Amino acid sequence: MTLREAKRYKANWFATYVGITDWHQRIEIDAYRRMLVRTPAGREQRFTATTYRRTRGYNTPLQGVAAELMLPVLNRLPSTTADLDARLVAVVHDEIVLEAKTADVLSTKKVLEETMVAGMLDIFPGATTTVLVEVRAGKSWADKKG
Repeated sequence: MTLREAKRYKANWFATYVGITDWHQRIEIDAYRRMLVRTPAGREQRFTATTYRRTRGYNTPLQGVAAELMLPVLNRLPSTTADLDARLVAVVHDEIVLEAKTADVLSTKKVLEETMVAGMLDIFPGATTTVLVEVRAGKSWADKKG
């Protein structure tokens, strides 16, 4: 992709997703004015005039909420999977990889989905959770697609 193509793609993307454009503008104005951004759970990243970067202003709330959403899920997971032959293998960004015996795969999928939804509601009570979580089973993580 050429630089010209990339700029056109970026402009089209932001024109399509106007809410993201509005959010970027609000974050940029507010973060620069206050030299501070917050995650939804209240964690703060402070800046100075020399350390402020627009990309950090955007990134902190997004990466922060991803981590904050994962904390209550991981806290619940040992108790919600206690009766299953399943164990935590990895957490990568917004994904949780569990290993389960074949006999427990369906139950593990159901429990994981319920646990992830409950974690979301801890941070965003009353939020819509329709199509929030996709849980898939496969012989390896590579099987997660479709």
